[in-house]
Formats: sequence, C-alpha cells, structure tokens
Amino acid sequence: MRPPEISGTESTDLQWIKHAIESWLEVSSSDKLIILRPTNPLRKRETIEGAMDLVSKIDDWHSLRAVRPVKEHPSKVWRRQGAYITPYSPGLNQVTGTDSHSSPMQTLEPLYVQDASLEICKVSTILETNSISGTKVIPFEMPGNEGFDINLPSDLDYLKHLVDSGKASLPSIVQK
Repeated sequence: MRPPEISGTESTDLQWIKHAIESWLEVSSSDKLIILRPTNPLRKRETIEGAMDLVSKIDDWHSLRAVRPVKEHPSKVWRRQGAYITPYSPGLNQVTGTDSHSSPMQTLEPLYVQDASLEICKVSTILETNSISGTKVIPFEMPGNEGFDINLPSDLDYLKHLVDSGKASLPSIVQK
C-alpha cells in the first residue's frame, strides 16, 4: 500500500502515515490514530484501552508514546577522541556532587526511551506540525514485557524464551 519511494529502510513513519491519510484513510483532523506495529506481539488489548483512556482524560495533548526507563543512562556514555575517551554528557551529579558518569544510576535523572509498541496521535498534530509526536507528548509506560520489540533474529529467540518460560504470553486471536 506504500509507494516504493517511501518503503525503504530509511523511510520514516511520518511518510507512510501521511500517505495513508492522503490516499486511503478516511479521517478528519479531529480523529486519533493508534499506531500498533506488528513487531510488538506482547502488547495486550487492555493496555491499548488504558492508553486510550489516559488520552481521554487530558485536554491538551498532541500524542501519546510508549516508553520505558533507560537501562543505559546517557550520563554513562563516552565518545572516542583520538587515543582517549571523554564523557558524552559531562557534568556534576546534583545529588552526589561527583561526575555524573561516576555516579550511581539511582542518583541520575530518570530518563525514558521510547519503544515502538504503541503510539496515539491526533490527525491534526500530523497535519499542523508535520510530526507524529508534536510537542505535548504523554508518556505511557508499557507494563512488563509488553513493549518488547522484534528487530533482530535473536529477538525471536528471546520471545520464544519469554513465552516458553511463562514470563510472557502472546495474545489470542479471535476471528469474528
């Protein structure tokens, strides 16, 4: 359903969503789009409903994005400069008074990384800002393993492990 020029490895979500809005989706600017990528098989219906409920309770928003706390904090990242490395984000930790890169994780600012499992956006946000997110983004922490994303062949092995060990379950598919 996408033309080849927006179907490559460097194509953006914004490109295919705008194409869908302009070509075949029947939406108005007041509608909401829920983006559910097939690479997130552990997401549950109840979680999607919870996200929809959250946006219905907030008046001024552009989008909702699934997130999870970072495991590897940017304050612990280094960059190579010749024979040495320097902190990517130098600075003092306000809690410990030491270099942030040498501080315990629990004293660093809580940060989040997006996952691809769930996004909700207003059609008006896309049309008015040329962005899926806009500037007023509601964070939605995905519970448990529901934000798990399949990007690599090894991710399929890990998914099988999660399901086989009972740590996750695939949603049932009900045909109507």
